[in-house]
Amino acid sequence: MTIFYAFFLNRDYSLRISEISFRLLTALRLRVIQQFDVSTLETQEIILEWKKTITGLTEIINLENERLTYFYLQLMCENALSKAESALEALVRVNYHFAFRDQYCTRF
Repeated sequence: MTIFYAFFLNRDYSLRISEISFRLLTALRLRVIQQFDVSTLETQEIILEWKKTITGLTEIINLENERLTYFYLQLMCENALSKAESALEALVRVNYHFAFRDQYCTRF
């Protein structure tokens, strides 16, 4: 997911326990628009609603878009948590390996 990587590269797309970046929410809302054929009238109307969320004229595009936005946000967080847990487990294994080696191997 390209947005996930932008989350780490640009601090404007930040996520904290008590708040979420306005830019991240805006990008996710655009990303989850289901029909994205720019030539259709329906897509043009949805993009207009998305632009209204940027300017603050409206809070959400529609209920389905908002549901999908938070679904993808949760998916991103779960993915980041899983990667962090895997990295932590790898560090623990490396640490254990070196501790075991230092304890039972003699140095000359």
